[in-house]
Amino acid sequence: MEKIVSAISSAMYTYILIILLVGAGIYFTVRTRFAPFRMLKEQICAVTEKPADVTMGLMTLINIPVILILGKYAFRAIKDYEKQKKEGKEPVFYAKNIGLPHNVDCWREKNENRSFYRLPLL
Repeated sequence: MEKIVSAISSAMYTYILIILLVGAGIYFTVRTRFAPFRMLKEQICAVTEKPADVTMGLMTLINIPVILILGKYAFRAIKDYEKQKKEGKEPVFYAKNIGLPHNVDCWREKNENRSFYRLPLL
């Protein structure tokens, strides 16, 4: 049973899930006759009615660019994970494997200067 769940999990949490979510978003946008775009004014009014809603809207405006910037590193981490699984290894995350442009204190290999933090993945 565990092997079946593991196989389904490893298959779903790759690009299949992303394709399904984007496909569903496009399908329902077309199916509702582009309601997210037609009702943009109403959405903005609903978000700006209360001060807390305005704050949430501002947080969204800040988070979207950050997600777009960090997304490439997330995809690199997924590819590294899948590569390690295919090689039959126990997947371990190292920052250098995904090409982070800056130094990080965690997730270094043993032979690097700082202390060793091993973060096993799923």
